Amino acid sequence: MTPEWAGAGIRLNALAPGAIMTPLLEKQLATPREAKAIRAFPVPVGGFGDPDQLADWMLFMLSEAADFLCGSVVFVDGGSDAYFRADDWPKAVPARRLAGYLLRMRAFSRTSKPL
Repeated sequence: MTPEWAGAGIRLNALAPGAIMTPLLEKQLATPREAKAIRAFPVPVGGFGDPDQLADWMLFMLSEAADFLCGSVVFVDGGSDAYFRADDWPKAVPARRLAGYLLRMRAFSRTSKPL
């Protein structure tokens, strides 16, 4: 994400869906071997997502209500990502990376427009 993109209204967000009940997933669930593998995948809230749920997220992300949502990945996966990465976040920034963060912040402040 760059200030130029954000300033041009390009928010660069993404949806990361989990298992969504589509015709493809229905076909896979009809095959015992594939169904066993799919059902073994951890989804903390249980079950499968609905295409309408993804559509609702897309509508929100394209709306003015999300105008401050920028450079984000929204996981719509029933908690699977959080389950697998429970120990990854939140974490402090490692000291060895602080200088890089500060340089990047300084570069951004030089190129961004004042509010």
